[in-house]
Amino acid sequence: VRAAFLGPGAPPGPPSRSAVPPTRESPRYPLGEEKEFSRDRHYVNILSAPNPNGEVRGQLETIDPYPEVALTARLEGRQVVPAVDTRSRGCALFTYDCDAARMEYLVFHNVPNPIGASIHAGNPGTSGSLFFDLVRFENPIFGSRILNREEEFLFFNQQFYVSITSVDVPTGELRGQITAEFDFFAYMSGTWVSPPVSTDAVGCATFKLKDNRRTLSYSIHHSVDNPIGVEVAIGNVGQNGLLDKPLRRESSPIIGDDEAMDDDELDRFLRDQMYVQVRSADHPNGELRGQINRISPCFPDRGSTLTIDSEIAAPPPPPPGQMNEPPPPPPTFGPTPPTFVVGDSPVGISLFGDDDDNDNGNNNPDDFDFSPLSPGGDAGIPLFSPSENSPGPPPPNPSQPQPPPPPPVPGQPRPPAPP
Repeated sequence: VRAAFLGPGAPPGPPSRSAVPPTRESPRYPLGEEKEFSRDRHYVNILSAPNPNGEVRGQLETIDPYPEVALTARLEGRQVVPAVDTRSRGCALFTYDCDAARMEYLVFHNVPNPIGASIHAGNPGTSGSLFFDLVRFENPIFGSRILNREEEFLFFNQQFYVSITSVDVPTGELRGQITAEFDFFAYMSGTWVSPPVSTDAVGCATFKLKDNRRTLSYSIHHSVDNPIGVEVAIGNVGQNGLLDKPLRRESSPIIGDDEAMDDDELDRFLRDQMYVQVRSADHPNGELRGQINRISPCFPDRGSTLTIDSEIAAPPPPPPGQMNEPPPPPPTFGPTPPTFVVGDSPVGISLFGDDDDNDNGNNNPDDFDFSPLSPGGDAGIPLFSPSENSPGPPPPNPSQPQPPPPPPVPGQPRPPAPP
């Protein structure tokens, strides 16, 4: 066993006692090597007489770490523009590492004869533009991509969607908006069965509580051959729990929105103490299992917040007893309004002034709206509501003469200008 990432070589660690397979040992790791091992930095090297430096090598990697999902998607024909009548369905799970700006994805679908899989940028109900093609279109689809700041903003603004095209519908048979609406998920593999099983089947599921958290909506997808049952059970990770809800069918997809939840079930559900499992003829105790967790998006700290590209500061007050010139008039927006910046450059943000017809007659000049990425030019979101700004008189009109400011009282300093 040697310590190195995939690719470079490294000095050997303690050799095994025997080179004759199978080799079964329990080496003891000190703390430093344990940290390297948990970072997938160890590999096994088999030496031979013809190849004394190594004939075969295999990196020791973590098996199926459970993902911390940021957003999910349900793939349906009715989301395609225009809608498509199809019995195919799918789901997708997306993780995002805010430090590395890496988005990883699992896309699962049952489209017959697929010819393409891609992610597009666009709002629900609109035909967006191609962002990138996925690494493959056969099910299941695993992959990753590094996002820049603008793409990161679109991702967290839920303006990407997944599209699956097929021979029958080359313009798109399935579509799913990447969203936080379905805020519970399960990633199913044989690793999480207790005890684990070896299988190439995988699955994913999305859940949503509705009707005041009394009803569970679910969409479960898997690739198990010869399934004999799909259940939702109560139990912690690694624990074989209590069967709670046997679902009405076992073949993928399993879709429903009418599963009632009592108080005890809701408490366990919100505590991540429920899981979904798929049993098969080969593994009657469970071939796939996934704990039901809530999505947990990270918080980007890469300059992806909305900022105004101008700074307005009040002048400092004059020293006591000192007379100053009259303060300059408050700054006003010139012909070019300040820009909302996402990362290094403006992206899809509209800033516009208030319309007199939409301020209830207040004629409030400080009522600005902004519309993030709204191709339809909607009404935007009020940044400063009338209640937060005193009605007051309107600002002076430069084209009209203004009365001079009152003279200062002798011996008294001019009060500081308001911010």
